[in-house]
Amino acid sequence: MTHALVTFLGRTPKDTDGYRTTRYRFPDGSESEPTAFLGWTLAKRLRPDRLVVLGTTGSMWDFLGEQAGIAEGDEGMGELWESLERTVNEGRVSEKDLAALAPLVSRHVGIEAGLHLIPNGFTEDEQVAVLQAMADATEGYSEVTLEVSHGFRHLPMIAVVAAVYLQAVRSVRVRELWYGFYDPDTESGTAHDLSGLLRLFDWVQALSQFEHGGDYGVFAPLLAAEGRPELDRPVREAAFFERTTRDAPAKEKITTVFHDLDRAPLTGLGGLFQSALEERLGWAREDNPQRRQRALASRHLERRDYLRAVVYAFEAFVTHLVYEGKGDHTSYEDRDEAKRAYEGGDPSSAYRDLRDLRNALVHVSRPSNRKVEQVAKGEEGVHRIISRFLGGFPDD
Repeated sequence: MTHALVTFLGRTPKDTDGYRTTRYRFPDGSESEPTAFLGWTLAKRLRPDRLVVLGTTGSMWDFLGEQAGIAEGDEGMGELWESLERTVNEGRVSEKDLAALAPLVSRHVGIEAGLHLIPNGFTEDEQVAVLQAMADATEGYSEVTLEVSHGFRHLPMIAVVAAVYLQAVRSVRVRELWYGFYDPDTESGTAHDLSGLLRLFDWVQALSQFEHGGDYGVFAPLLAAEGRPELDRPVREAAFFERTTRDAPAKEKITTVFHDLDRAPLTGLGGLFQSALEERLGWAREDNPQRRQRALASRHLERRDYLRAVVYAFEAFVTHLVYEGKGDHTSYEDRDEAKRAYEGGDPSSAYRDLRDLRNALVHVSRPSNRKVEQVAKGEEGVHRIISRFLGGFPDD
């Protein structure tokens, strides 16, 4: 795993003795040396493969120069130091200044350092530029730690959005999200890892993925992360069975999940999403198989998964026919006999349209019904056939 630390460089108050320093206490009880820049301390503490420092033209880049030793008169560094002091005070630090400073910072911390200018981030274009700078600076790294203590107050929000972006688009794992809180009353600070916040976005993303694809399996790793590994397998198995249109075994697995959640509800972040999860699995609480299959057909129609919608709608009607004939809805022979008997009579036009559409979608063939062929040329026609059938569905 390659690991990059991305930190924002702001500007703390400065007097004749230099920038104000703070000791930060970490969750493990350890305390840092006095520092004006928590990212500097984290670089030494975490020892990432790369340190990325992002700041504006007025950030305290001269502090990094001080820490790297150029303020103490390193040979040949006087001109750079004077340039940094002047341009920081004037708010016009250049990429050229940072290119000269970066190798000195790398030498001091013992890891590769990249120093980059970013805009203020007040407009959408500037915010996109900040996100792009973070993505470019961490290209090729599999893990990223973010530190958001310094800089403008809105930059932490951009950093959190960047974390979500990096995880979703770049497949980068955000390991930690650090924030240093300064207490003016005690003149001390505490460092907090806020990465738990990112788990909230994991849940939001999983819900979005489920709404799009209808795969319960996206919840499995989240439940395991909430300390419920026993739910991982039944959720994944339920997802497999439901995706392969076997609602009965899917219901059985989901019922196991319900019983476990009733016994021990989720806590913490997971607790915020338990009701949303149960609502999306709620079809499995229905004991009547025809109603259960019809509920699944309606759900898949809502998310425009027409193949599963038409299959479940058709199977729900066959189940209804078997129930009417007092047969066994799990028996292939009873289902086939009930379907043949109905088709041998006077089947409704809605049924014929749905059957022909199902055959066309399942077997990748042209619909035998010319009416269906015309309306099924686009999404609107397919949606109309399925919704019309479900709207006139008999109830048991």
